[in-house]
Amino acid sequence: WEIPARSIYSRVEVETAVADVSIRSVPGITVHEGGGSTLSDGEEQAQFIEPPADQDWHQVNTPQWLAAEQDVNQWEVRRGRGSYRGGVLINDAAETEEMARQANLVQSWSRINPQRWLLTSRAQGLTNDEYIEQRFMDWTAYGRFGGESTPIIRARGITEWSDDIVVGAHTGPALSPVFTHRVGPWVQEASEIQDLADWLSEVLTRPDVVLKDIPIIPDPRIQKGDVFWLRDDTAYGVRLRVVVVGVRLSLSASGSSYEMSQTITCRVISSEVTQVTLGDHDEAWKCSTLGQHDTFWSGSTLAEHDADPLANNNVCALPAPTLGEHDAVWSDATLAQQDAHWDGSTLAEHDADPLDR
Repeated sequence: WEIPARSIYSRVEVETAVADVSIRSVPGITVHEGGGSTLSDGEEQAQFIEPPADQDWHQVNTPQWLAAEQDVNQWEVRRGRGSYRGGVLINDAAETEEMARQANLVQSWSRINPQRWLLTSRAQGLTNDEYIEQRFMDWTAYGRFGGESTPIIRARGITEWSDDIVVGAHTGPALSPVFTHRVGPWVQEASEIQDLADWLSEVLTRPDVVLKDIPIIPDPRIQKGDVFWLRDDTAYGVRLRVVVVGVRLSLSASGSSYEMSQTITCRVISSEVTQVTLGDHDEAWKCSTLGQHDTFWSGSTLAEHDADPLANNNVCALPAPTLGEHDAVWSDATLAQQDAHWDGSTLAEHDADPLDR
């Protein structure tokens, strides 16, 4: 057997992603703002809209079309509610601008997966003096959003993730490496994360005994990761719960016969003693001499001894009470009351229960 140094760690850290969730009853959380790109006649643009790695968006609102042919609720725009797309048609020669019509700005919105969307835009039917800016008209009716870039995408909820590290309560040798376990977002209760860190640190900061090349009755089904009990009642008197970390199966053939052998290497998880130990024996006979031990077992056979190896007829006497214990029992009585209590009793009766009152 051996204790591999690589199986011991100085401490255990559990890395977790902590969720900060914001929820609104209406789509009022701005999750994406466009760059206000410019399109000339015939130009196309594809915008992939998705949350960054540390966010998740919930119930993203489909953007409304800002166009001359359609009305939007200006009160909702001013309040920062809803999603919007569209643009402004600008004519440099005439120095005019107006809301782009669908004939000049063709846009489509599609959902690729639960956290990714695509907005495609194409400008068409424009003169050389015209182009389209993707933004709101700079109208007072739009309030602070007048002139803001599009698209503006809003959602009803957003989850923002932040990293946290929880350290287990148990520590190992200071020069050993640190074990890091990443649970990601899958455990959110702080108490459960701490319990996990404590359990891992209890297991990973103490030495693990590895039993190497233990011969067993061959079983081809055994594989790494199997957990079972190994029992030895002949030499060591132990029952070990182990996890298999190595398997070696060999087969040799001679003529029409063959022989199979198998050894396993396993890590000890827990152990139970199945035989009486020397410590158990010493505890049973701690109040006796070696001569008393020999006298007790003289004339007995080995089978009788093995049937009850801790048998003993010399029971330890209870220690005599101290003067302090005696005074505590009689602290509120007079000496005459104590004498009256024991009057007529023998010394043996007193010694049998010296603290009786």
